[in-house]
Amino acid sequence: MIYGYAREPLIKRIPVVIDRTDGIQRYDADNLYPQRVEEIYKRSYTTKRCVNKLAEFTDGDGFVNPELSKIVLYNRHNQRITLGKALKDVSFSKSLFNGFAFHIGYNLNYKISSIKPIPFKFCRLSLPSDELGNVAEIAYSTNWEQDRLKDVNPLKEIDFYPVYNPDPEVIEEQIRAYGGVFNYPGQILYWTPDFAQYPECSFDVVLDQAQIQADTAVYELSEIQNGFRAGHVVNYPGTFDDANQKAQFKKQIDEFKGPTGAGFMVVENPQGIDLRNLVVSVEQPDVHAKLEGIARRNRDGITQAFGFPPGIMGILPESGMFNQEQIEEEYKYVNAFTKGERELMKDVFSELMSHWWQPIVSDFTIKEQSYISVNEVAPTGQPQPNTPQAKEEAVVNEHLKNMTGK
Repeated sequence: MIYGYAREPLIKRIPVVIDRTDGIQRYDADNLYPQRVEEIYKRSYTTKRCVNKLAEFTDGDGFVNPELSKIVLYNRHNQRITLGKALKDVSFSKSLFNGFAFHIGYNLNYKISSIKPIPFKFCRLSLPSDELGNVAEIAYSTNWEQDRLKDVNPLKEIDFYPVYNPDPEVIEEQIRAYGGVFNYPGQILYWTPDFAQYPECSFDVVLDQAQIQADTAVYELSEIQNGFRAGHVVNYPGTFDDANQKAQFKKQIDEFKGPTGAGFMVVENPQGIDLRNLVVSVEQPDVHAKLEGIARRNRDGITQAFGFPPGIMGILPESGMFNQEQIEEEYKYVNAFTKGERELMKDVFSELMSHWWQPIVSDFTIKEQSYISVNEVAPTGQPQPNTPQAKEEAVVNEHLKNMTGK
């Protein structure tokens, strides 16, 4: 954190604000940090590729025991979620937001009967329940931003769920407090690296670079749509009679802007008008070279923040080619530094399934992401590369076999 002379923080990534109206701790000053992060992720091509790659290595090749992936955790409201799908969902959420959430349902024996991954961006911490900062509930809303296009109701609909605690005595007490099992909403497991604290997203350290990359694309698109930058000013000879005439003239000029009108100009030469005074060229600095440098630095910065080698990201080396040995080594490297992510997934699912309604005795270890070489993916029936093949006899036309020369 950066401090000034007054020992005050100048830059704080995620200020937490107590909101007594909604009964929550705001996730950033406007309570929209995860929503903002998701939009930047969608618009920054390097960030999106890095997050997706991290998710791929986090869920690896699935559970070592493939039968575990088939276990149905949730099957209601036309949704069927298996353990394998839940692994992929939370691996992606962890790779993007650095956190994930489950809704946990219980049966009358106080055992877990349903496990459903829910969007991390919809969850918020309730107000602290003690001096240690612990929270007793998780607030859930699908429209924290109060977007009228998402929901016709301008008011936020917030539901509160008890935090995850599989202790049968706690569950029994909660069911009684909610007035019976039919009113009991279940619990939410809200995982973050630091208990009861909002996490920074996986690319928070390069959040500005990701947004610059996204905004640069918007700039270039606008440059094209607006006629490759306003390089000329068109002067109207005289004054407009009314606003409608001015709008009509501007509309005629706009027809020659954008990619389809680039390089075209229509000139009418009325008597007594000096054309040199109608169109004035405006000199502007060439920013493309600067943008190229910015784009390269942003791409490299985002990639380095995630720790991915160039081969994994598909960034060609100076030689212009990859070799199989290099890619295999890079896979080993990434599998090594993502081992902790897979161990986390293993521990989380081991904990949840230990309270499952039907006892499951198994190892929830997750396999590493495997590297598939070219030889392993050759189409069936075709010879694989570098495999010795029997030579076929040449077919000779009987009418040509006695000819000589070339």
